Amino acid sequence: MANQHEKKFKRGRGYTPPLSPSLHSSRREGPRDRGRASASAPPVPRHPVLSMQAAFEESICDLQVEALNSEAGSSASGSRKRQQRDKERKHHRLLKLVSQIAFGIHLLHDRLAKSDSEVVRILRSHVKDMDGFISKTTRDFDLAKSDISQRLKHLRIPLDSEPASVAFDGMLESREFRLQILEGNENVEYVVERTMGAMKEALKDVAEGLAAVDDLAKYLLGLKEGWKGSNLVRVYAAITFNVEQWFRGLVSLQTKSIGLKEELEQLKGVLGEIERRTGIASRKNKACGVHDISGRMMTNVS
Repeated sequence: MANQHEKKFKRGRGYTPPLSPSLHSSRREGPRDRGRASASAPPVPRHPVLSMQAAFEESICDLQVEALNSEAGSSASGSRKRQQRDKERKHHRLLKLVSQIAFGIHLLHDRLAKSDSEVVRILRSHVKDMDGFISKTTRDFDLAKSDISQRLKHLRIPLDSEPASVAFDGMLESREFRLQILEGNENVEYVVERTMGAMKEALKDVAEGLAAVDDLAKYLLGLKEGWKGSNLVRVYAAITFNVEQWFRGLVSLQTKSIGLKEELEQLKGVLGEIERRTGIASRKNKACGVHDISGRMMTNVS
């Protein structure tokens, strides 16, 4: 997603997120601060992007809960608490991720970080997470598109030409073949429904991601000036580059969904036509059976 220069920024091992970004603040703690910190969690800092404040606070809470759960282990009570926490979450994971990126840039720009290198390390991981989401979703869309295209191409064969259509109608005279067709249609309908459901969920994620990335891009525009040191300027340039790539990638996913939706609708139409022909063949077969029975009865009577 980035050229060779920017890719260097994203390399690095995974990291264990801090309990709170406020730990990277350069503000000194006194004895009173440490005493208060031992009694309760540190306050969540003010986020530079107002629209991200609530999501940012929830992301900090998520990190705190994850840390506590890791200490408690995988007990049944811990699992129940995680499930309860999942239900209580109000903000989308991509918005929370982007809020963390914006706050990290804020710390670097305003020289509030205790350690610039630590903040950059965390930003690398966040960039990797966003890249991973877009890459995986793109791969899922491409695989779904390929699968649906192949199914559509295969099922269209008996409908696209008159000779194939006539041969197909002839094969439908067999009750066993009709049952095979209906069973196959049910399987394809299941695939269609699952694909449509997965696509709708993915598009919700994409929409949330686009909105968050757009807010981040606007925030970054206001930070062109005021950077101290060439290293931080390169970090800013790399993040800006990645934001542009994310926006393009997310828009591309929306475009891919349009083509996938069209083919899904076409496939549903083909399935409907095959079922219609199967029904006609079945009714003809029943009618022929009735006539045959009636004929035999009349012969016996005479």
